[in-house]
Amino acid sequence: AKGIATPLDRVLQVSPSSGATVATDDNFTFTSVATPAFPIVVEYALQFSTDETFTNKNLIKTYAKIIRTEIGILAFVPANYRRDPSDTLLNRLRSDFGSSTLQVFWRVGGRNTSDLPGPVADKAGNRYVFGPPRRMLLPTLPPPPP
Repeated sequence: AKGIATPLDRVLQVSPSSGATVATDDNFTFTSVATPAFPIVVEYALQFSTDETFTNKNLIKTYAKIIRTEIGILAFVPANYRRDPSDTLLNRLRSDFGSSTLQVFWRVGGRNTSDLPGPVADKAGNRYVFGPPRRMLLPTLPPPPP
Protein backbone atom coordinates (compact mmCIF):
# COMPACT_ATOMS: atom_id res chain seq x y z
CA ALA A 1 0.00 0.00 0.00
CA LYS A 2 1.18 3.50 -0.74
CA GLY A 3 1.08 6.28 1.81
CA ILE A 4 2.81 7.67 4.85
CA ALA A 5 4.59 5.52 7.45
CA THR A 6 6.71 7.22 10.10
CA PRO A 7 9.96 5.33 10.76
CA LEU A 8 9.67 4.29 14.41
CA ASP A 9 11.93 2.42 16.79
CA ARG A 10 10.56 -0.89 18.02
CA VAL A 11 8.54 -0.67 21.20
CA LEU A 12 10.49 -2.31 24.02
CA GLN A 13 8.53 -4.18 26.66
CA VAL A 14 9.69 -3.48 30.23
CA SER A 15 7.51 -5.63 32.50
CA PRO A 16 6.50 -8.28 33.25
CA SER A 17 9.89 -9.77 32.49
CA SER A 18 10.23 -12.62 30.03
CA GLY A 19 9.50 -15.95 31.71
CA ALA A 20 7.64 -14.36 34.64
CA THR A 21 4.62 -16.14 36.08
CA VAL A 22 1.67 -13.75 35.95
CA ALA A 23 -1.07 -14.67 38.39
CA THR A 24 -2.68 -11.27 38.89
CA ASP A 25 -3.82 -8.38 36.73
CA ASP A 26 -0.46 -6.70 36.22
CA ASN A 27 0.49 -3.53 34.40
CA PHE A 28 2.21 -4.22 31.08
CA THR A 29 4.89 -1.54 30.78
CA PHE A 30 6.84 -0.49 27.71
CA THR A 31 8.92 2.35 26.30
CA SER A 32 7.37 5.16 24.30
CA VAL A 33 8.48 5.58 20.69
CA ALA A 34 7.86 9.34 20.81
CA THR A 35 10.88 11.52 21.59
CA PRO A 36 11.32 15.17 22.64
CA ALA A 37 12.78 15.87 19.20
CA PHE A 38 9.90 14.08 17.46
CA PRO A 39 6.63 14.49 19.40
CA ILE A 40 3.83 12.45 17.84
CA VAL A 41 0.53 10.87 18.81
CA VAL A 42 1.05 7.12 18.99
CA GLU A 43 -1.44 4.29 19.11
CA TYR A 44 -0.11 1.29 21.03
CA ALA A 45 -1.55 -2.22 20.83
CA LEU A 46 -1.14 -4.96 23.47
CA GLN A 47 -1.32 -8.44 21.95
CA PHE A 48 -1.17 -11.99 23.26
CA SER A 49 -0.62 -15.28 21.43
CA THR A 50 0.36 -18.88 21.99
CA ASP A 51 2.42 -18.54 18.79
CA GLU A 52 5.79 -17.02 19.70
CA THR A 53 6.26 -15.79 16.11
CA PHE A 54 2.89 -13.99 16.00
CA THR A 55 2.40 -15.15 12.42
CA ASN A 56 -0.83 -17.15 12.81
CA LYS A 57 -3.54 -14.48 12.86
CA ASN A 58 -6.01 -16.97 14.35
CA LEU A 59 -3.82 -17.20 17.47
CA ILE A 60 -3.29 -13.44 17.96
CA LYS A 61 -5.57 -11.54 20.32
CA THR A 62 -5.41 -7.76 20.68
CA TYR A 63 -6.48 -7.02 24.24
CA ALA A 64 -6.14 -3.26 24.25
CA LYS A 65 -5.25 -0.17 22.25
CA ILE A 66 -4.32 3.14 23.83
CA ILE A 67 -3.35 6.50 22.36
CA ARG A 68 -0.53 8.40 24.05
CA THR A 69 1.78 11.37 23.46
CA GLU A 70 4.00 10.92 26.54
CA ILE A 71 7.69 10.08 26.48
CA GLY A 72 9.30 7.45 28.73
CA ILE A 73 7.80 4.35 30.32
CA LEU A 74 4.10 3.82 29.59
CA ALA A 75 1.67 1.13 30.71
CA PHE A 76 -1.40 -0.83 29.83
CA VAL A 77 -3.23 -1.06 33.17
CA PRO A 78 -5.89 -3.68 33.98
CA ALA A 79 -8.72 -1.27 33.12
CA ASN A 80 -7.32 -1.12 29.56
CA TYR A 81 -7.49 -4.86 28.91
CA ARG A 82 -10.40 -6.12 31.01
CA ARG A 83 -13.62 -6.73 29.11
CA ASP A 84 -15.60 -5.71 32.20
CA PRO A 85 -14.81 -4.89 35.86
CA SER A 86 -15.30 -8.51 37.00
CA ASP A 87 -13.00 -9.91 34.29
CA THR A 88 -9.41 -10.96 35.03
CA LEU A 89 -6.42 -11.39 32.74
CA LEU A 90 -6.11 -15.10 33.57
CA ASN A 91 -9.79 -15.75 32.83
CA ARG A 92 -9.54 -13.92 29.53
CA LEU A 93 -6.34 -15.71 28.47
CA ARG A 94 -7.78 -19.11 29.37
CA SER A 95 -11.04 -18.27 27.59
CA ASP A 96 -9.17 -17.26 24.43
CA PHE A 97 -6.42 -19.89 24.41
CA GLY A 98 -7.80 -22.82 26.43
CA SER A 99 -7.99 -23.64 30.12
CA SER A 100 -4.88 -25.85 29.99
CA THR A 101 -2.69 -23.07 28.55
CA LEU A 102 0.40 -22.55 30.74
CA GLN A 103 2.37 -20.20 28.49
CA VAL A 104 1.53 -17.24 26.29
CA PHE A 105 3.57 -14.56 24.56
CA TRP A 106 2.90 -10.84 24.69
CA ARG A 107 4.08 -7.86 22.71
CA VAL A 108 3.37 -4.18 22.26
CA GLY A 109 3.37 -2.33 18.96
CA GLY A 110 3.18 1.34 18.08
CA ARG A 111 2.09 3.41 15.10
CA ASN A 112 1.80 7.13 14.42
CA THR A 113 -1.92 7.93 14.33
CA SER A 114 -1.34 10.38 11.46
CA ASP A 115 0.09 7.71 9.16
CA LEU A 116 -2.03 6.21 6.42
CA PRO A 117 -1.81 3.31 5.91
CA GLY A 118 1.04 3.11 8.46
CA PRO A 119 3.83 0.57 8.90
CA VAL A 120 4.13 -2.42 6.60
CA ALA A 121 1.64 -5.09 7.64
CA ASP A 122 3.11 -8.15 9.32
CA LYS A 123 2.09 -11.70 8.34
CA ALA A 124 -1.03 -11.41 10.46
CA GLY A 125 -2.03 -8.06 8.89
CA ASN A 126 -1.13 -5.84 11.86
CA ARG A 127 0.21 -2.38 11.00
CA TYR A 128 2.32 -1.63 14.06
CA VAL A 129 6.04 -1.62 14.79
CA PHE A 130 6.21 -4.36 17.42
CA GLY A 131 8.86 -5.09 19.97
CA PRO A 132 10.14 -8.63 20.38
CA PRO A 133 7.65 -10.96 22.06
CA ARG A 134 8.05 -11.92 25.69
CA ARG A 135 7.08 -15.26 27.22
CA MET A 136 4.66 -15.24 30.14
CA LEU A 137 3.82 -18.24 32.30
CA LEU A 138 0.37 -18.85 33.75
CA PRO A 139 -0.16 -20.61 37.07
CA THR A 140 -1.53 -24.14 36.94
CA LEU A 141 -5.17 -24.57 37.80
CA PRO A 142 -5.97 -26.31 41.07
CA PRO A 143 -7.22 -29.87 40.72
CA PRO A 144 -10.99 -30.31 40.65
CA PRO A 145 -12.66 -31.16 43.95
CA PRO A 146 -13.09 -34.89 44.68
